[in-house]
Amino acid sequence: MNRKFLFYTILICLIILLFLSCPTVPPEEDDWDTFTGYTVSGTLTRADANGKTAYLKLVAHGEFYTSDALYLDSSTQFVIGSATYSKGGVSAGNYTGWIFIDMNGNANPSDPLPDTGDYYVENENINITSDTVINVLEGDWDTFT
Repeated sequence: MNRKFLFYTILICLIILLFLSCPTVPPEEDDWDTFTGYTVSGTLTRADANGKTAYLKLVAHGEFYTSDALYLDSSTQFVIGSATYSKGGVSAGNYTGWIFIDMNGNANPSDPLPDTGDYYVENENINITSDTVINVLEGDWDTFT
């Protein structure tokens, strides 16, 4: 079975489980002035990435990693094969998500792009309607070429 297909299947199941187990109510119209958005967070796992930083980029649904980021965040540095990220203030909507590990440390933090040898994951359909957790496991990464 294709690893990407398995990853997306597991991710979809986890998101469905998240919605079923932790329902949230969108803010009432009266609260819209103070509503600050949702949080997208998760744990990234990659054994050979210690000391490296990953970047999360949410772009318009169906767009590519080179598109302008609607939301951008960097992870903590990988320690013992793991790093975390958390991006708050994300509006409800559909996005395409890109996460990549900058293996050679040359990404521009204000507009990071993967290059040869970096690891990446693309999630083509992220539907934000509440706080969302997206974890990336060791075997989910592809190598950027």
